[in-house]
Amino acid sequence: SPLTEWRNVFNHESTHGAGHATGCWADAMTLQELHLGSKVWCILRSGPVEAILVQPGQFQSVLACPPQQSADRVAVEGGCVGFYYVDNRNLHFSEIEDAVRIDLPDSCDIEMLVSCFTETSDAIFMPTNPTKQISQEPFCSIRLAEDHQLFLRNSVLVVPDFFTKEECHIFMDAADRSASVGSAAGKFYSNQPGLNRYPVRKLDLEAQMLSDSVLKDRLLPLLQRSSFCEELFGTSQPKDLKAFFSPGEPAVNRYITGGAIAPHIDREQLTLNVLLSEPGAFQGGGTAFWPQIDGSSPTEVDDEVVVLRPLQGTAIMFNGQVTHAGRAVSAGIRHAYVASFSLVSLE
Repeated sequence: SPLTEWRNVFNHESTHGAGHATGCWADAMTLQELHLGSKVWCILRSGPVEAILVQPGQFQSVLACPPQQSADRVAVEGGCVGFYYVDNRNLHFSEIEDAVRIDLPDSCDIEMLVSCFTETSDAIFMPTNPTKQISQEPFCSIRLAEDHQLFLRNSVLVVPDFFTKEECHIFMDAADRSASVGSAAGKFYSNQPGLNRYPVRKLDLEAQMLSDSVLKDRLLPLLQRSSFCEELFGTSQPKDLKAFFSPGEPAVNRYITGGAIAPHIDREQLTLNVLLSEPGAFQGGGTAFWPQIDGSSPTEVDDEVVVLRPLQGTAIMFNGQVTHAGRAVSAGIRHAYVASFSLVSLE
């Protein structure tokens, strides 16, 4: 339970007592003083909000905030909140002017918030800004360990709005049409219960053309502008290289209730994972990540350090040595576009 098992990641058992919930919100003054029930502020895409810490993490934490969209609303003791996974580096410890306040009655305490969150553990990853100025970076970086290097080690990149809503539906509708007619395509490269994987090359022409365009005209230019491009691919011009994909990919993964993928590594240079589903289309799900530890295998992992449940159209990118897993869907249908590949020179 997050009430008792949060690993003392902020070391406040030694400096601030046991850190147990007190039933009231206490302002944190620094990152080291964060504890369950701390009141903090952060700047989401909609603007600054007041928030309550409900699950501390070493690099990212879960906050209860004013809901950012109707699908995020969770009823709590006469009020409502949204649960969001945010970067600790972008938390503010003094009140931000014009911040939207969290709407909870006096009868609601931290135990109620934690209990409500742990019923599903469904926190949505939400990009945050350190200041009110809109970030110019095309992606945000999620750290998996202190020993990290952008994308190349213990780093997951998140790119908001990588697909439009319409593009998400092109892929989802194509996979759903295959599922509705009992196509054998969904059985390709998938031996996990509750999961069907539909290779894009076996979907309709519109989905195939969109996949090619996204990779060539959107992903490669983004990678070319990155600081890690040359070290990853051996060239600053990745468009001149040939892409070789994991078997059956690019693909649309279609998870039904119980559908999950066990911890594994992809062993390619890069994996792209884009959530296609509408907000509220499923419960559970998300992608869990573990730190890269030299000499460890995907079956030797402890509790996941990060679980990302992004917004529709958000891309997650990571290197092929990062252990990750598909968290089980508990209700609904979750669709995701996946492409693991390496770029190779044919010269």
